[in-house]
Amino acid sequence: MNVDKEIERLREAAAFGNLTEEQIAALPDAPASDQPPKIVYSSRIPAEYSPEITAAAAEADVTPSRMIAILVGEALQARRLHASQRVTVDLATLHRLVDQIAEAA
Repeated sequence: MNVDKEIERLREAAAFGNLTEEQIAALPDAPASDQPPKIVYSSRIPAEYSPEITAAAAEADVTPSRMIAILVGEALQARRLHASQRVTVDLATLHRLVDQIAEAA
């Protein structure tokens, strides 16, 4: 028996929901992976972002889905990086600084 052909036959049967418990038990385990597990999230993104996402994906030679994952990862990394750099300023000081910037311009 050709293992590859048998696996393909089982995949086709699975696609139609035609697997017996014996066939399911006979399926080989997924190969071990060095990659951490991934979780699928679904999100509706405004259509206005589509051209920019598509262009960025094409430029990076990845799919738009992969580009979204990259962008989310970069945003979270930047958020962690800047979380420790927050500064609290009282309102009077903020107004004084804005006025100084406006006068310098």
